[in-house]
Formats: sequence, structure tokens, C-alpha cells
Amino acid sequence: GSTGSGVTVPKLTNGTAGKTTRYWDCCKPSCGWTANAAQNGKVDLDALRSIQAAEALVGFLEGNPKLPWPAQMRVLEALGSIRISMANLPRGKLDVASVVMKVLADPDSNFEVRSWAAWALGMMKVSPTVAPFNFGLIGEEVGQLAVEIGDQIVKEFDVNQANFERQKIQAEHLTSILLFQVYPAIIGEDGARDSGLIHSPHPNFGTSKIYLTKLDGLVKGIARGSYELIRAGGAAAKDRRNELDAKLAELKKFLAQGGPKDRRLVPGGPEFAPVAGQQVAGAPGP
Repeated sequence: GSTGSGVTVPKLTNGTAGKTTRYWDCCKPSCGWTANAAQNGKVDLDALRSIQAAEALVGFLEGNPKLPWPAQMRVLEALGSIRISMANLPRGKLDVASVVMKVLADPDSNFEVRSWAAWALGMMKVSPTVAPFNFGLIGEEVGQLAVEIGDQIVKEFDVNQANFERQKIQAEHLTSILLFQVYPAIIGEDGARDSGLIHSPHPNFGTSKIYLTKLDGLVKGIARGSYELIRAGGAAAKDRRNELDAKLAELKKFLAQGGPKDRRLVPGGPEFAPVAGQQVAGAPGP
């Protein structure tokens, strides 16, 4: 699929069957099967199958706090592919979105894991019965993640400036995260209907539309600026670095203006702290 910036991503293929156990390495075939069966969110599984898979994956993620990060990524990819944000179970509601939001908002998780959490949240379909749903809160965390990754790309350039052409592997990796997970969380994936925060048909999305539309442009600028930096050569690289730094400053200013008053993703869910350096001044919430 496309990232929305003209880059085509090959389809994930050759998945294998498996089952989830308490051992993290068993998750790889199970999660891969789920993501493949749903074609990374492009095909809807039947409701019962989806709920069962979501329950197993959430239980696995929450029941293994020391899960190695590659396994966390696979679980989050599978949850995004299933596209369930919440489900009714005999013993109560399964709040998939809040579980994934905890990962996105966790500063101790690495960029790779948080980026897949952002992608998963952007892929989820939110039922109109789940209201209000705080789209602005997700957008705020996605924006913060883009800032942190962009800052690290600038640092990579500054440290390796004398020989950046040969020492930009980490910067390239971080740029790929922006292009293929972080920005698609906002804009969605080609072929996955209603994917991406700004494409949600949820009835209360309108209250966050202006905020998320502005965020879309700013995060897109970070992703594009990062790509242009790693593609630049010679003296032009320094110019691209400064342009990216300016785009980062603009996004930081936007985020600092104030986050949503409501710090819960869903009614009755856990509260999430404001991003670093931010005043909660009543930006659009649900």
C-alpha cells in the first residue's frame, strides 16, 4: 500500500499458522497469521473471529510486561489489522484502544513499538456507540512521537555530519518509521477504508477535525523533511537539516499550545498525562 507520500509498500505475505502462548516467540506466527488474514486491515474478518483474536492479543500484551520489543510490534500490527477498538465480552468490555494508547504514550518504549501503536490506533474502526472518543488525544501523542523521532534524525546528522553519506543508516531507519507507521496513523493506508485518524466517519470526529487537519500537515512536513535530508548530498544536506529543524519547531509550538481537556480516550478509561512541556488549555478533545 501507499504511505500517502508516493511510496509503495509491498504486501505482507507467507504468513504461517500459530497459537499464542506465554512464550513470546510463539507470538510471531500467530500475530503474522492474523495480520495476513486481514491483509493488514484491508479485509474484514468475521466479527466473532476478530473479537477472539483481539482478546487473545490484548491478553498476551498485558500479561507479558517484559515482552521483547519485536514481539510487541507484531502484536500491535495484528491489532491494527483486526481494526477493533472495543468489543463487548460476556465479562465486560474489551478496551483495545486504551491498551494500545498506553503503549503509544509510554516514553520508555522505543520508537519502533510506539510507532506501531500509533499505526494500530489509526487503523481502528470506532463504533458510534463508543462516544465520546478522543481523537485529539491520539493525534497529540502521534505528533509528540513525530517530534521525538525528528529530533533524533537531526541529532544523527549533527553527530555524523562530516561523513553523513556513509553513516546515515539510523537516520534512514527512523525516516522509514515516520513514512510507514507514524504518518499513516493520521492519513491511513490505501485500500483500508476509513483508515487514518482524519478519515474516521465517527459522529464526534468533527470536534477534532480542525486540530487533526493541522496536525496532518505538520507531521507530513516532518516525514517529508526527514526523507529529503537523507536523500540530500553535499552542502545541500545542511540546508535540509535546518529546514527539518524549523518544521520540528513549528510542530512543537503547535503541540505546546494546549492539549485536550479530557485526558481519557474513552469514557471510564485510563487518564493520560499531557505531553512534555504542554499546558492543557482546551484544544479539541473528543
